[in-house]
Amino acid sequence: MKMRVHLDYGRQELIQRGPTIDVLLSIDGSKLPDFPDDQRNANMPALIDTGATGNAIDGALANALRLPVIDLTDVSGIEGTGRHPVHLARIYVPSLDHTIFGRFTSVNLGGGDQPYLVILGRTFLANFSMAYIGQTGDLILDEEILRT
Repeated sequence: MKMRVHLDYGRQELIQRGPTIDVLLSIDGSKLPDFPDDQRNANMPALIDTGATGNAIDGALANALRLPVIDLTDVSGIEGTGRHPVHLARIYVPSLDHTIFGRFTSVNLGGGDQPYLVILGRTFLANFSMAYIGQTGDLILDEEILRT
């Protein structure tokens, strides 16, 4: 069955937060290992970032979860270019019933006081059509190709 999610943020919230979707994190299928029981099944917001090639995770969160480092990569961003660890992680997007298992570059999201600790980039979006409707504050993600 093809999945579709329609998120109604409201115009101002979509401007302030950007397009976000709740995700669950794990290494091996268990949800949020090493977190307190009251947070074990908590969803956390992920930013859907069309400007990011790949997916990323907050470095402090990746370390707290003991996600394995599998590589180092150069990343270019607003502050220039730097070398960053790449972690192996499994991210589940419940509203789309979609799992991503693979590379997540470690970046300092929490230190920048961001409301999200995960970034889903174009490697995630390659599986979906996305409509960002700024006038109404709506976001649509669909496994089908959206037609106008």
